[in-house]
Amino acid sequence: TGIPYMMSFRGTDFTLETFADELAANRLAAEGAKICTFNNEEARRLGASLFAIRCPTFAIPNSFDWSEFSKLPVALPSRPHPILGMCANLWRVAGTDQLLTAFEQLYPEVQTLLLVGEFWKQEALYFQKRLSSLACRDHIVITGWVPHESVMGYLRSCDVLVFPSVADGSPNKVLEGLASGVPVIAAAVGGIRDMITDGVDGFLLSDPHPNAIVEKVQYVLQHQSLASECAHRAQDRIAREFTHEREYAQWKDCYRILLQ
Repeated sequence: TGIPYMMSFRGTDFTLETFADELAANRLAAEGAKICTFNNEEARRLGASLFAIRCPTFAIPNSFDWSEFSKLPVALPSRPHPILGMCANLWRVAGTDQLLTAFEQLYPEVQTLLLVGEFWKQEALYFQKRLSSLACRDHIVITGWVPHESVMGYLRSCDVLVFPSVADGSPNKVLEGLASGVPVIAAAVGGIRDMITDGVDGFLLSDPHPNAIVEKVQYVLQHQSLASECAHRAQDRIAREFTHEREYAQWKDCYRILLQ
């Protein structure tokens, strides 16, 4: 058409290497773009190389806004602490399998596993069988779908939050965890490395293997003063660096380039 366009890469395709069938088409599309955006720095560097992008490229992460969440407390059934939590679409890419295995090893040192979300339809049967085989299954709480405005209440009911994703772009769930004031452990993949400095405002898993999750959870529970300091620094960083205003400003700059 001759109309200038922006090309945006927003998923986890680079980490999962699921883009192969569309490689030629994406490369051709990128050649004609006036500007390309990505949701984290790793994806920007990889995409610029992979697709031989010659136009300006920018990494624009997702943002966090407290106005999206209810201030009312969530009525949760009483569960024994410590509570290990994760909020996600519950599928293997999110690391759900690894977290279940880790909880097997952590129980009864960790009393409850709270999974906020629902199983991906294509993997629901797999996880139903997986859960039925666990001796500690009665100590695992799965909320199913919950309204987004209620998510923060669930996160704040936990003692430690874990996000052991195999791949992630710019995960809102990790931003919400960091804003909750609860210590966060997350896999060092994709945009998560842009959100967390290990031992400063959270804790990174270099390998989301169950044994690594167990070791990191035990470390956080044994160093509660440090974990609390990290959680407070995370809240400050999210409020400073991952605001809607900052994200909007970045998108506006991209559109200015596009319209020049």
